[in-house]
Amino acid sequence: MRPLLDVTILGSPKGQGSMRVIRGRALHPTATLEHRTHVALALAEEWAGRPPLDEALDVALWFTFIRPRSHYRSGRHSHELRPDAPEHMAVPIDIDKASRLCLDGGTYAGLWRDDALVTRLRATKQWASYDAAPSTRVMLWRAGQGW
Repeated sequence: MRPLLDVTILGSPKGQGSMRVIRGRALHPTATLEHRTHVALALAEEWAGRPPLDEALDVALWFTFIRPRSHYRSGRHSHELRPDAPEHMAVPIDIDKASRLCLDGGTYAGLWRDDALVTRLRATKQWASYDAAPSTRVMLWRAGQGW
């Protein structure tokens, strides 16, 4: 089934992070707010003025990160991965915090009335290929119609 939304948002994925209490108020760090705004604006632009959904939903997220230079060989083979380079992106950032930021961004963007409507969530952290940019891909379906 074709998704209701399929958008790739350029930029390094970030997690929602923990709130901090400042002068008696619970606040998110500035970097979290800036990235969540970036995600929300990209989603709102792609959603293009459609009304917020108010039904059960499936969401898939792919967080793509740039590999460190140390994962690659040197010299004329500098575009090739070293044999000991990890296959999976099993280092910080927490996948649940990155997912939470995207789901909250979808609420702020007006994709859905509340992210509690998401009944199935699939999230993947992966390394980018050699010349690819870091990004977050968001796909959205009605419940039971996704992946």
